[in-house]
Amino acid sequence: MYEITLLYSIACGGLLCLLALRRPLYHFTQKYCPPVLRPVNKIGRVASAYLVYPTVAHGGKCVDRWSRRDVLLLLTYVGATISCIVLPLSGREQIILRSGTLSVVNCVLCYAGPYLGFIADVLGLSLRSFRRLHASVGTLAVALAVFHAAMGGAAKGRLDLHVSKDVFALVSIICLCAQAIPLALRSFSYEAALRIHQIFAFALAYGLCGAIKVTLHLSRPLKVNAGQYINLWVPGASLRSTVQTHPFTVISWSEKPQKHLDLFIEPRGGFTKHLSALPKQGHTMRRAMFSGPHGKHLPIHSYENVVMLATGFGIAAHLPYLRKLIHDQNSRATSTRRIHLVWQIEKRDVGIAAQKLLNEALDEDKLDGEYNLHMSIFIKSENIDEVKFGDRVTAYPGEIPLAAIVTSELQERRPGSRTVISVSTKGAIRALTQECAAPDYEVGL
Repeated sequence: MYEITLLYSIACGGLLCLLALRRPLYHFTQKYCPPVLRPVNKIGRVASAYLVYPTVAHGGKCVDRWSRRDVLLLLTYVGATISCIVLPLSGREQIILRSGTLSVVNCVLCYAGPYLGFIADVLGLSLRSFRRLHASVGTLAVALAVFHAAMGGAAKGRLDLHVSKDVFALVSIICLCAQAIPLALRSFSYEAALRIHQIFAFALAYGLCGAIKVTLHLSRPLKVNAGQYINLWVPGASLRSTVQTHPFTVISWSEKPQKHLDLFIEPRGGFTKHLSALPKQGHTMRRAMFSGPHGKHLPIHSYENVVMLATGFGIAAHLPYLRKLIHDQNSRATSTRRIHLVWQIEKRDVGIAAQKLLNEALDEDKLDGEYNLHMSIFIKSENIDEVKFGDRVTAYPGEIPLAAIVTSELQERRPGSRTVISVSTKGAIRALTQECAAPDYEVGL
C-alpha cells in the first residue's frame, strides 16, 4: 500500500502536467478533431457564467478579486491536503510526519523555475494567475510547517541545537515564518521586498538539506570489498571543490566487480553541502574522479554471531558488510548464523533515508526459510511509543541499552560459538561498549 503523501505528490505532479499540456492539446484537437471541442466549449461557457464571472470578494490594494471558481479551487486544495494528513486515521506521530512531508511537497512548486513568468508560460497561465497560485501554495506550506513544528515540539519537548537536524529544522521554520517580512515591505520598496523574499527562500532550501545517496557510474567495473572507502573529487560541485577530496564509505557490495558505487552522505559544511545542493540547481549528473578503493576488509564473516552497533550516519560502515554476510549465508560460504543490527538515530528522517537499503537486506535474508537478520532501531530525540519500521523492524524510544543488548546476545548464542561486536559510533558509546563487553572477552566475545 502506498503512503498517502506519495499519492498526493503524484496527483499534484499530474495536475501540473495537465496544465502544461492543456494548450497544446487544445490546438491539436482544434486542428484535427473540431467536433470534440463543441461540447467542451459549451461546458466552459456555462462554467464561466456560474463560477468565473460572479464575484465573491472584490479586489483591493493588496488583495485580488476572488470569484466562485477561485474559492472552490482553494477549498478543494486545502481540503485534500488536510485529508491526506488525518486520513486514514493514524497516531500523532504519523500526523506530524505527514504535515512536514506535505509542507516540503508544496514548496517544490515555489522552486520550480528561476522566476514566476517562466513557470507561468510553461503552465499556460497568466502571470497574475500564477502569482496567486504561488502565494496560495506558499501560504499552505508555511501553515503546514508551523503545524508540524508545533506538534513536533509538543511531542519532543525540547530542541537540541547540538544536533544538526534540529538546527536545520529551526533554520527552515524561521525562514518560512520570516516570509511575512517582505509582505510588509512590499508597499514601501518592491525590489527590496523581492530580494528579501528570495534570500529567505535560498536559506530555506539550505535548511531542508538531509541525507543523500550518491551513485557513481564507472567507466569500467571495479571490485570493492566490504568496508572499503574511496576519496571522491567532484570539481563541478563548487569553485572550492576543485581543490577538495573527501573520503566516503562505499555502501554497495557485490560478489562481482561493480559498475556503480553507492555512497550515503550527510550534508554538513563545505564539500558535502555543495554536493547536496546540486539536485536543487537542477543538475544531478557531474563528472567525478576518485582514488581507491582504500582500507581493509574486516573478517567478521568468520564469527557465528555478529552484532552491529551504529549511531547516525555510522550505519554506512555496516551496510556493505550486511549485504555480504547475507549473500554468504544464502550461498553457505560463512559460519555466521545470527546477525543483529542495532542502530541509534536522533530523528526518524535519517532512518527513512536508509530504509530502502535496510529493506533490501531483509528481503535477501531467506536461508532455509528462517530469518537470521534482526534489526532494532532506537530514536533518541523523539518521544514515541514502539512503532513498526517496516515489516520486520521495530523502532524504540531512547538510547541503545548497551548492557542489555550484550547480555541478550550472549544468551542467544550457541554454546562454544564466537561473537563479534562491530561498532560504528561516536567515542562515548564505543568506550561504553568496551566496558560492557570486557567481562566476556575470554568466553568467545
